[in-house]
Amino acid sequence: MLTYESKAGWITLGKDDRLKPMTGYWLYTTGPVTISLKVSGPPEEAKPLDTGWNLAGISGKTAKPAETALSGLSSWSYVVSYDPARQQYRDAGVKGGGSETLLMPGEGFWVYLNAPENLNPGT
Repeated sequence: MLTYESKAGWITLGKDDRLKPMTGYWLYTTGPVTISLKVSGPPEEAKPLDTGWNLAGISGKTAKPAETALSGLSSWSYVVSYDPARQQYRDAGVKGGGSETLLMPGEGFWVYLNAPENLNPGT
């Protein structure tokens, strides 16, 4: 399992590492796998994002349009999500471009920021 931080690059996680809310993860398997997660509640802290590409996730249990989910970020310009069923990236969303990009709970996405900001839970 991998995650990405713009300053550190790709980070490999071990079996004892804790998953962080609103963080995107890449997981490769050769077949269907069930992963049980123990969730202690909704995220309470903002996720810091750096200038450049960030791997993140939304909070909550329902899909949100990218423009809504990222409304608390003033410097984002692009968002790209991945369709695990089709094994391909979905069409990119552009801020202010009337994008219909949906961000899904339980799926990470890439977001490009022009300045560092915090992604707040519930936005």
